[in-house]
Amino acid sequence: MDFEGWIGHLTSVLQANHPGVTPSMIDANAMYQAFANGVSPETFGSTPTLPLKTTPPPVAPSPVDKPLVQPPPAIPTVPSDTKPAWSDSTKPFTPKKSSLSGMHIALAVLGLLLVIVVVANLTTTGSNSGSNTNALATTEIPMTDEQKVEKAKIALSTWTGDESAYSESKGLLSTIPKGSKSSKDALALADKWEARKKEADKHKAEKAKADEALQKKRERQEALDAIKKEKEDMKYFTGDGDTNVAVPGVKLRNSTESHEARGNSTFVHVFVAVKNVGSDTIHANPNDFTLADSDGNTASPDTDTYGLTNYFNAVNLSPGQQTSGWLIFYLKKDKKYILTRNGGLSGSTVTKTIIP
Repeated sequence: MDFEGWIGHLTSVLQANHPGVTPSMIDANAMYQAFANGVSPETFGSTPTLPLKTTPPPVAPSPVDKPLVQPPPAIPTVPSDTKPAWSDSTKPFTPKKSSLSGMHIALAVLGLLLVIVVVANLTTTGSNSGSNTNALATTEIPMTDEQKVEKAKIALSTWTGDESAYSESKGLLSTIPKGSKSSKDALALADKWEARKKEADKHKAEKAKADEALQKKRERQEALDAIKKEKEDMKYFTGDGDTNVAVPGVKLRNSTESHEARGNSTFVHVFVAVKNVGSDTIHANPNDFTLADSDGNTASPDTDTYGLTNYFNAVNLSPGQQTSGWLIFYLKKDKKYILTRNGGLSGSTVTKTIIP
């Protein structure tokens, strides 16, 4: 509950325990001190003696003090020992409608006017009370220089690097003038704040650098793991149709028995295995294969392939049979290649990632 809510609650307590007394008639410092010390409105408002202001505020004359209309004249009564003239009459007495109706109207008008006056008075009183309450609620007690230093010291002892806490404490210390007796403590505390801030910034930069290095290391490891997996996968037979292809080995050579590689080019030796997993005979041929580098350059098997003793030779494969052999492709040096077996009229197309 804030101070404004405390005053509003106190108003109700005063109406029950001290009729006619409002918070505006009580010393404001006493009420604020009670609120700051945690005294409830019930406890404060129910005390027999309230700390009223020494000079009560002037009270505006209430409209009730001056009646708006004169009360109706008293209706004369008949003495009990006087017998009415109409008591011996056999006809019942019927009062005149005009006189009774006039009296009723006068009483009704008087009652309505009294209600209007009371409501107006209550509205005025409530408005004044609310204004006093708001004035008290918005009153702020400025901090002393000693309190500013203490607050900044507590913030420093629990500081974890929050920029807003640093800025708030530095701003608070900067408001302490040089002539204050707390000026020396404020300057010393400001230097401690600067040292802590510099240390925190350094630690933050080192942590960011370490996190960046760790992230790069993690990415390198993920790349190595991916390459390792691709190397393992290329050794296994894969394919979507009746033809499966495996590549158990890949190596790069600068020359063959007949030629030397020039510039950034190389001879890519690929050991290929083809297996018929369908139900019909297929034809496996070295000319079914092409190799592409990362730039999209494509090469067919080089003629030096047929100088090898165990090159991949053309053969028909019955269901379940397989064949294998080396193929040589002349391409630029690269970290990764794509081997494609074009099915054509016999067997299916298979693509494999090749990593030397």
